Amino acid sequence: MQFQYGCSQVEWRTFGLDTLESVYVLGHSDDLQQLLTILVKNGFQFTAEGWVQLSAERTEDEIVISVQDTGIGMDAEQQAQLFEPFYRADASRGITAGSGLGLALAQRIAEAHQGELCCSSFPGAGSVFTFRMPICVTTRKKRGRQECASPISNYKEL
Repeated sequence: MQFQYGCSQVEWRTFGLDTLESVYVLGHSDDLQQLLTILVKNGFQFTAEGWVQLSAERTEDEIVISVQDTGIGMDAEQQAQLFEPFYRADASRGITAGSGLGLALAQRIAEAHQGELCCSSFPGAGSVFTFRMPICVTTRKKRGRQECASPISNYKEL
């Protein structure tokens, strides 16, 4: 599937999303959807050509969701500051719109859900953002107790 974002043509790929069928997590579905939207949007925003891929896997006790792109990538110095509010890598300043708050917000959402968000990237080769979150292993509880959110499989449609 091809998408046009700005002036670029970028292929959208998905892989392994079926592994999340009937998987429940404990969290706020709007926040989790916002986290995924930030990662996918950034993938398209910083990829002029190539592809952006959303992939998922399930381990015994967690889900692992990755957004990988073939975009501009970042060096180690840029990655060290990536989740700081208002940080924008020099290569993206003036080229793409944004305030530098998206990844800082995504990191806070991940942490609020006992999850982890990390990045692996190389200049000119793209980036991989990986979000890990515990699976809810209990069934829904009644009256006044937290319940597991909707199945993660609902996030296929971003």
